[in-house]
Amino acid sequence: MPPSLPPSPLALLRAAWGFSRKQPVLMPVLVWFLIIPMALQSWLTRAGESPAHLALIFRQGVDLMQLFIACCILVLALITLWGWTCVLLLARRLIQSRAGRARASFRAVRKESFPLVLPLLLTSLLQGCLLFYRSLLFLVPLLLLLFLNPCHLTFGPGTPLSSAFERCPLSFLLLPLLLPAIFFYVRTFFFDIILVGEGRMYRAALKRSKEMTHGRVCRVAGTLLVLAALTLLPAFILQIIIEQAATPTLHSMAPFIADLVNAMLSALASLFFILAAAAYYGALREKREGRGKLR
Repeated sequence: MPPSLPPSPLALLRAAWGFSRKQPVLMPVLVWFLIIPMALQSWLTRAGESPAHLALIFRQGVDLMQLFIACCILVLALITLWGWTCVLLLARRLIQSRAGRARASFRAVRKESFPLVLPLLLTSLLQGCLLFYRSLLFLVPLLLLLFLNPCHLTFGPGTPLSSAFERCPLSFLLLPLLLPAIFFYVRTFFFDIILVGEGRMYRAALKRSKEMTHGRVCRVAGTLLVLAALTLLPAFILQIIIEQAATPTLHSMAPFIADLVNAMLSALASLFFILAAAAYYGALREKREGRGKLR
């Protein structure tokens, strides 16, 4: 591949596949920190949505058990975040040096990645707050249009946002106001890879990501969309098919088996998407600064 040309999505996926085959420590991370916690979250969520079922199992009260389930889901979500931090820690080999076989043990990866979980969480929240701030350019006019326009909308917990666009066609004219938020998200997309791979945290990670994507926002957005279409989208479609197939059955274990399979699909798809994104960042950094290699 000529150095002047950007890597194609297929080349990035090949790099991610080759890297994953050389990193045996990825397997225990995938199983213990991603698949199992994600499956448990789905099981607990399914149980929390059935108060009558909880009342038959627990005598302490449904409200107390739902609070306990919520706390368990929060803990499992933090474990999952720890797992993705482990993946990013291993993926920094894609941007720092030639990807060889990992010599670090599962225990060493856990220990090294644990201090990065909180900075990663806080930086993610910072990005989310800044993203929401830029989304106000779209949300405020949309709310004003909905309340001032006689659309007769009734909002509730289950009311989808799409109903606003269906009953108020003028809402579609506001969609271009989302472009600043979309551009900001694309420009700061690599903050987690930078945080773990380069040690830059919080606003420094967001700023570094902006520097690497400066002048290439459309190209980066297109590449990320293709990567998502090749990894996340097929997994999402399979999850819907599996969920629909498991719902009508009378077998009580079918939904739980479906949750486990869906967790495996989601973890695998997200794993290759993150590895391909790390390889892409390495290529962007190499082109701009002459460091990092895409193998």
